[in-house]
Amino acid sequence: MQFASLPYLLFFVVVLSLNWTLGRKRWSRNIILLLSSYVFYAQISSQALMLLLLSTAINYLMGELIVTSKSQHRKAFLLLGIGFNLGLLGVFKYLNFFRETAESICWFLGLEAHLPLVTMLLPIGISFYTFQALTYLIDLYRWHGVRAQTLLDFALYQAFFPKILIGPICRSVDLLPQIHAEPSKEISNTTEAGILIISGLFKKIIIATILYDHGVTDAFQDPEAYSFIGLWGSMIGYSIQLYCDFSGYTDLARGSALLLGFQIPDNFKAPYTASNLGAFWQRWHITFSQWLRDYIYIPLGGSFRSPWRISFNLFLTFLFCGFWHGASWGYVLWGAWHGIGLAIHKRNRDRMRAKGLNPKKPSPLQYWSGWLYTFFFVASSRIVFVSPDLASSWLYYKRLFDPSSTGQGAKITLVYAICLGLLINFQGRGFFNSLHQTLIQKSKVFQAVFFLLVILLLNLLRPGGIPPYLYSQF
Repeated sequence: MQFASLPYLLFFVVVLSLNWTLGRKRWSRNIILLLSSYVFYAQISSQALMLLLLSTAINYLMGELIVTSKSQHRKAFLLLGIGFNLGLLGVFKYLNFFRETAESICWFLGLEAHLPLVTMLLPIGISFYTFQALTYLIDLYRWHGVRAQTLLDFALYQAFFPKILIGPICRSVDLLPQIHAEPSKEISNTTEAGILIISGLFKKIIIATILYDHGVTDAFQDPEAYSFIGLWGSMIGYSIQLYCDFSGYTDLARGSALLLGFQIPDNFKAPYTASNLGAFWQRWHITFSQWLRDYIYIPLGGSFRSPWRISFNLFLTFLFCGFWHGASWGYVLWGAWHGIGLAIHKRNRDRMRAKGLNPKKPSPLQYWSGWLYTFFFVASSRIVFVSPDLASSWLYYKRLFDPSSTGQGAKITLVYAICLGLLINFQGRGFFNSLHQTLIQKSKVFQAVFFLLVILLLNLLRPGGIPPYLYSQF
């Protein structure tokens, strides 16, 4: 059951009805939402649900021990909790990567090794709810997190279905105070929720689906079959598809949560309008970027070190970022690519400030040249991110800069979809803000009819079936 589908719509209508009829008290609302979240997650896999239940029980216990133990024992329980969560990821996400790497090292050293292959399905959402659990434990240890009042509250914090699959990553201060609070007497923010839902549907079932149907990822599998123009179209098209796919999911998640009476964080703020790499990461997958800053970069020393140490901290942080995305050297290289880019950006920005220049107020020429560089940097880095192996990546790069490369080109519909995706970045927020201001002046009946008609229209315009979310594999 995925967002932007009829089964999810029917499921959500049932949950929404139960939530606002039977969930008049905090405990009853939380039970309804928790059971609904488990039903939602169990549609993926009963084994995945069992793993989530285990993670919830262990992390709640570790959190309670961190809070209630004597000061000399708190760190031990924190390390035990961190070890459990990293071990969970290590087994289900990275075990075969470590096995293949060990075999490669043995081969390089002239040794023979045949380590057993362990086949495990990667439970969708494990990276997101595990990082959320780590956040909970670390914040409790630092004394600035919110402690779950009951196991039920913590379980809902972990499993809340709008955000469990691909985020956003909520911190305890984001979600637990709302879980602890008594329910509102009426649904508020319906206009904002409706706009988020139609925004998410437009991005997902129109733009992302057009790009998926035009096979923008196919070129990464077989770059020799595509021309110079076709490779450029696929590279840019994939970046637009990834944005519309992921931010569309976030819009639907936030809209669903609002209708249930919860606010969850925004995850995207027009990232493809950024004119430098630092600004891009402040607008792309924001909750994860902030997680990297607060739990990796700052503990490494952050920006309060020598210039070379700061660069090294950024590099290590984004190596971790790449490895989080998946167990392959392509992801690691992608992370290193961004770590080096951010280190260079930070050094240049510090030099400008030393000269008395303000890097936050570029001229129009500086903005657009910076935008072009940043967009190309981000889009081209994803070639190693998407390609099945490093050899395919290298071939893609070679043909990307060879105008004589022949093969399949880029269709005009692909160009239209790319332009529309960029237009949403530059004008989308302003358009939806204006729509919000217009609709709040109308009656609830008018708003309901308007949103229903727009949703029906989007389904009529849908070019094909709804493809799976790209980030679900991470």
